[in-house]
Order: sequence, then C-alpha cells, then structure tokens
Amino acid sequence: MPSHNHNENVSIEPKTSAVTQPPPNLPNAAASPDEVRLFISYLLREQEIPQSDVKEIAAHWKIGRGREMRSYDPTIYFELFGAEYGWILYREIKLRIHQEKCQKITYKYEAGELVK
Repeated sequence: MPSHNHNENVSIEPKTSAVTQPPPNLPNAAASPDEVRLFISYLLREQEIPQSDVKEIAAHWKIGRGREMRSYDPTIYFELFGAEYGWILYREIKLRIHQEKCQKITYKYEAGELVK
C-alpha cells in the first residue's frame, strides 16, 4: 500500500494581519463619540479580536469625546470594557499618545525649534 503525504499540496504562507488598512490617526481632543468608537473598533481589530465582538465592545463607549479617551485612567477603561479589553485599549491608546508626543518633539527639533 503506497503511503500518501497529505501535506504535499499545503502552501506555507506567512500569516497576514487581519488589518490591512493603514492605522487611523489618534482622535484629537474634540473628536466625537462616533470617531472614538471607530478608533476603538480599529484597535480591537488590530489585536485580532473577532469581528463579531468588536462592534459590541466599541459600543460601550457612549458619550465621551477624544479628550476623555486621552485622559481617562485605566480604571475607567476597565469599568467600560472589562479587565481584558479595557487593558488592551488603555495600553494601545496611551502608546499612541506617547508616539504622537515623540513625533512632535522630533519634528520641532529637526526644524531647529526644540520647544516643549
């Protein structure tokens, strides 16, 4: 009886991210609740949260604007989204705020105007 290798036709391709679009900008302080929910949805998809959960989780953000999104402490995120999703969102938002500040400082320095 001949042996068959069932893996002969299996293509080994690198796993691609579920998120193919470029990341949206961090919402500014005046961003509407809808803009914040859209950004939260993006962050969740970026973390490969199942699409069926993304809309439900993002809907927990009701009325806060970009200002609140940028200033809330972790406990608010935990209360809104639960411990796991709250931590993911808090971490990713704070990381992007930090990156935004670093880009501004770098830009000002390169322009010869290092002003904080």
